[in-house]
Amino acid sequence: MSKRGRLLLITVSVLVASLGAAFVALSQAQEAAPAETRTFSWVVEFTGDIDADLQRFADMLRGRGYSEAEVRRELGHLRPALESSKYGAVETRTFSVEVQAGDMEAYLRALREQGVSEETIRALEAEVRSRWGSMLEGISTSGGCKTRTDGAEAYNAFGQLLYRYSSSIYWCYDGSSITSLNTWESYSTYWGWQFLGSTKSESGGLGQWSYILHRYATMYNPYIRSYAYPDTHQGVYGDGSSWGYANP
Repeated sequence: MSKRGRLLLITVSVLVASLGAAFVALSQAQEAAPAETRTFSWVVEFTGDIDADLQRFADMLRGRGYSEAEVRRELGHLRPALESSKYGAVETRTFSVEVQAGDMEAYLRALREQGVSEETIRALEAEVRSRWGSMLEGISTSGGCKTRTDGAEAYNAFGQLLYRYSSSIYWCYDGSSITSLNTWESYSTYWGWQFLGSTKSESGGLGQWSYILHRYATMYNPYIRSYAYPDTHQGVYGDGSSWGYANP
């Protein structure tokens, strides 16, 4: 999915009522009817630059004779809608990959088959290649070595990637125990989202039959004061088997 934004057309309708200066002989049950009303509909072409879109909207209103108080009020209504459309996570994807260490073709194929964005694929490819380059050297095992990655992506309504988070485990095994072990987390953030950190819990490990890893990350967008908490859960074993999943 391309990072390039799509266009969102939002129709904004404004109703302004100007009350007359004086009303004669009105009872308490009667209401003053507006002496003047005017309506205006404008189609906003959402470009991804909220401030620029709001400025065009304000200029249009001023050109139609709206007061500054009216302009400020309408901008206050429109901004939250635009920010929610731009930043709000409305679609999430999760992915899981387990391949023999060194088989990059299989690693990339598995990611693409699950619909992972090309941005995330390129980032993970660079990371895994770097890890393999150092870890595969000098490793001798009667079993084999694998890499497992579990992660999640979040997108907004325009198909733009908001953030991605993943956890990877590289392990070697001999059929009964884990003979080599390396782990890392990975993330990217866009459109105002920030990575605030993560915690983890783990059990087992090198020289043992199993290794279990749970990670809990925190993402935050200060523009809309919104948090997200992606997490990953993984287990690898001395016979080369594994399991894992992620939540966005």
